[in-house]
Amino acid sequence: MELTSKSNRQKVSTVSKFSDICLATMTTSSEEQIGERTNNSFTCPLQNCRELLTESTILSHFLLNHNEGIAFKEVTHKHHVLLQFAVDKLEFNKNFCIGYLHYDENTEDEPFESQNIFAYNLILPEIASRYGEHAPVVVMSCLTTWTALAKESELVAKYANCNNDLQVLLVWLVGTEATVKKLFTIRAHDSTLSESRSIELYPRNIRKSQLPEDITKDEINMLVLSRFEIKLLSQNQKEKIIIEVFPKEEEKKVNPMQS
Repeated sequence: MELTSKSNRQKVSTVSKFSDICLATMTTSSEEQIGERTNNSFTCPLQNCRELLTESTILSHFLLNHNEGIAFKEVTHKHHVLLQFAVDKLEFNKNFCIGYLHYDENTEDEPFESQNIFAYNLILPEIASRYGEHAPVVVMSCLTTWTALAKESELVAKYANCNNDLQVLLVWLVGTEATVKKLFTIRAHDSTLSESRSIELYPRNIRKSQLPEDITKDEINMLVLSRFEIKLLSQNQKEKIIIEVFPKEEEKKVNPMQS
């Protein structure tokens, strides 16, 4: 289900001093069941925003401050998500949010076992009031070059034979404690499905820096598209690149006594 409504375009002025209110609510609410991790604040993963957040205020912050151009969707094992973006709209060497996913692995026959590590959402607009608990997966991207990234990074070393002056598109996931240990598949393809690139990866912890120059210092867990692949998937930048995201089905262990 996609979260789209005129109400999600309300200005951030409706919540004055957003981060202060969020932190005050956290300290005055009975949040022991969430754990101390939610009391540790961190900055918004978007490069042009340095708002102070907690795990319980991420969804509210994105809905109130970053609702323009960002898709808000649910993702489960049964419902994959399709996102799309135009490469020529990306600002060079600036991270960009392709989509904000509300992850839920509840199924009718297999209830979610880790529900106690979800954080409770605070200050939600009416459009998202049904999301009482929080399990975010933020899909991030960045158009950059290898020379603009960390010289000593493992990722750059992995692609040491490439032309460092050519553009490269990075796509990665960002998550909290509830989602960083969940394996996802990211597939980038063109509109005709004739060309695609995919990778399995775990979300990067939202408490870490998501700046382009920082992520490659300790991260190789991302989809990397060369300039040739960017042109291929975007039909020479005439069309949007489509990103498909879905949780990787974990193999169920079979009890040998039942086999």
